[in-house]
Amino acid sequence: MNKGTLYLIEYDNYIEETNLLYQRTHSGKIRKLFQKYCLQELTTLEGRITAVKQIFNYGYNVPVYINRDLLFIKVHGQQTMWINICTIQQLLKTPKGTDLIFQGDVVLHLDANYRSMVNAYKKAQAILAYKNDFIYE
Repeated sequence: MNKGTLYLIEYDNYIEETNLLYQRTHSGKIRKLFQKYCLQELTTLEGRITAVKQIFNYGYNVPVYINRDLLFIKVHGQQTMWINICTIQQLLKTPKGTDLIFQGDVVLHLDANYRSMVNAYKKAQAILAYKNDFIYE
């Protein structure tokens, strides 16, 4: 997983990653994968979720911030998906839901409600803005 990761699809015992350059399968559960990448950032998944909840007062569907290139929102459908908002260029309303246009002009068609997707995207963007504006003292 890296800054080219577009989205992850959760299955029972594995995760399918779609990246700009490749598709890869990760064994195990999504929490374990997120925890692995959080630890590479010298933090924990639980710590990231707790911090986001406290700072932004988010109660549910909390975006998962790993680093400035990996920030995921959860989308429910036939399979649970985790969308990396850092790679989204545009959200489009369609008659059947929402299309996400990623870097590289990759298009993902979702049955998800457009307004819900925009709200989730804005929640995640607030986290990026906060991190980008943060000044170390």
